[in-house]
Amino acid sequence: MDDELLYPVSLRIRGRLAVVVGGGTVAMRKVGGLRAAGADVRVVAPDLTPALADLADRGVITVARKAFEPVDLDGAWFAFACTDRPEVNATVAAAAEDRRLWCVRADDGVASAAWTPAVGRADGVTVAVNAQREPRRSAALRDRFVELVHESVSESRDNEPGGVAIVGGGPGDPGLLTVRGKELLRAADVVITDRLAPHDVLDELPSGVEVIDAAKVPRAAGMRQERINEALVEHARAGRRVVRLKGGDPFVFGRGLEEVIACANADVPVEVVPGVTSAVAAAASAGVPVTHRGVTQGFTVVSGHVPPDDPRSQVDWAALAKCGTTLVLLMAVENLAAIVDSLRAAGMPADTPAACVVEGCTPRQRVVTAPLGEFVAAADAAEIANPAVVVIGDVAGFASTTGQERTSADRVLVLGGARSGKSATAERLLAGREQVAYVATGPAPAPDDAEWAERVRLHQERRPSGWTTVETLDLVSLLDAVDEPPLLVDGLATWLTAVLDECGAWRRDPDADRAVEERVDALVAAWRKTTRHVVAVSDEAGSGVVPGTYAGRRFRDELGRLNARIAAECQQVWLCTAGVPRRLR
Repeated sequence: MDDELLYPVSLRIRGRLAVVVGGGTVAMRKVGGLRAAGADVRVVAPDLTPALADLADRGVITVARKAFEPVDLDGAWFAFACTDRPEVNATVAAAAEDRRLWCVRADDGVASAAWTPAVGRADGVTVAVNAQREPRRSAALRDRFVELVHESVSESRDNEPGGVAIVGGGPGDPGLLTVRGKELLRAADVVITDRLAPHDVLDELPSGVEVIDAAKVPRAAGMRQERINEALVEHARAGRRVVRLKGGDPFVFGRGLEEVIACANADVPVEVVPGVTSAVAAAASAGVPVTHRGVTQGFTVVSGHVPPDDPRSQVDWAALAKCGTTLVLLMAVENLAAIVDSLRAAGMPADTPAACVVEGCTPRQRVVTAPLGEFVAAADAAEIANPAVVVIGDVAGFASTTGQERTSADRVLVLGGARSGKSATAERLLAGREQVAYVATGPAPAPDDAEWAERVRLHQERRPSGWTTVETLDLVSLLDAVDEPPLLVDGLATWLTAVLDECGAWRRDPDADRAVEERVDALVAAWRKTTRHVVAVSDEAGSGVVPGTYAGRRFRDELGRLNARIAAECQQVWLCTAGVPRRLR
C-alpha cells in the first residue's frame, strides 16, 4: 500500500463503543489508549490477562469471554484485532469491512485497513507519526518531536547497555508520571507492569516493546515476586533495557527494594525513579491535605493488608489511635471494619472525620466521607473497592468543604449544549456502579420517529446491564427515597419543558408563573436534602443568544435560574464543550 494515499485523521471517540478482540498484552495496551480517549471499551476474548480481568471486574470495561463472532462488532465505531491467531484477526477485519467499520490489525499492517501511529503528548500538543509501518522509526520520530515541544534534546539511548529501571507510575493519572519515567519508557525494550500502574501510557510504547503483565491483583493469578525478580535479571542480562512500571512509589508498599536487591545480587545495573505516592496524591485529589497548619503536624502511612489481630501484623493500632496525627491506610478495604474497631477500642473518638478515596486521580474517582463511628457503614453502602486510600483524622473533614470530592450523597451537575458529550460524561462519573437508576425526563420516541428511537436504543445499550431506566417527571419522590441506588437524571431541561407545558406557562399568566415556581422550589429543596448520590444533566443556557419570542426567552431564563440554583447545591459542576468535559467546581 502506498503511504502517499493514506488519509491521516484524528478520532473523537469519547463515549463511543470500541471493540478490542483479544485478551493479551497487545490488547491491554490498546485498551489503555482507548480509555484515555474516553471510549466505551468492549473486549472479546475467551481468556484475559489479569489486569484486563481486573478492569472488567471493576466495571471500567465490558467483556465477552468467548470466541469472536461478527455480531460482536454491532454498534461499534472502531475495532482492534489483537489476537495471536492471524486467521481470527482476518475474520475480525472482514467482519468490520462488511460493516464499513475501521479496524486495526495488530499483527499485519499491510493487510490492515487502518493502523495507529506512534503517539506522544506534551504541553497540550499531540504528536502522531506514521513512518511506513516501521514502529521503531515512528517512535523515534515521535520522540524527537515531543522533545522539541519540551524545547530540549535528549542524548541518543541506542547504545545504552541492558539494565533495569524501577519506575513509580504515580497514583493513576498518566500526567503524574515523572519526566524521567517517561524518558525510560520511551527507551525501553521490555516493560513489566502492575495492575495499579498507569496503563494509558502503554499505548504510547513502540509496537516492538515487550509488555509483561505481572498483574498483582489480590487473590488472582499473577506472577510471584520471585519470578518477577528473575524476569528483570534475565532480560537485562540479555542486553535489554527493562522498565519495571509500578503504581504509586516503588518504595511505598511496592516491594521495590526486593527488586533492587535482586538486580544488585546479579550485578545488573538498576535505577530507581520515585513516583507520586497515592497515600498523599489520592487524598489531595479529594481536597484533603494530610497535614495542615494548626490541625495536624504529621501523618502516618500504614498498610491495612492484614487485620489488627493477625499474628503477621506489626502495627501498634492502639498507639496510632492516640498519636494525634493523620492516619493514611493503603490496601485496607477488606479489613476496614476490624481496623476501625481497633482504633475505637483504643480511644479514638467516634466523631473523628474519615474519608475513603476510591480510584483517586482518575476520572472514576469517588470519595466517601463520614465520622469514624459511621464510616464502615458509609463505606459498605457506597460499595467501595480497591484501589482505595483511607484518611482518618481532622484533615479528612476538609473533604466536605473543598467541593473536590464525590461522596455517598454527592450531588453533581453536568452542563453542555447539543452533542457536547454531557450525557456520556454523566455516565462516566457513575462508572463502576453496578446499580444506577437512569431517569429519562423526556417523552418516549414517536412511533414514526425511527431515528430518535435508534438514538435511545444506542444510549441504553452503552449503559451497564445492572442500570435501570425510569421514565418520570416526579423527581422529588426519587430524590426523597432513602437506601436506593444512585440517580442519573437526564435531563433538567426536558423536565422544565414538561413543567412549563403542564402549568400552561408559555404565555404570561400569574397563576401559571406561581405553579412553575412551586414545582422548581420543590425540586431544589429535594435536591438539597437528598441522601442519594445523584448526577443531573442539563443544557447550558448561558450562550448569550436572546430568543425572538416570549416563550423562548421565558424558557431560557427559567432554565438559567434552575441551573444556577441546582449548581449552588452541588459538590461538582461540569461543563462539556465539543466533547471535552471541564470541571468548574
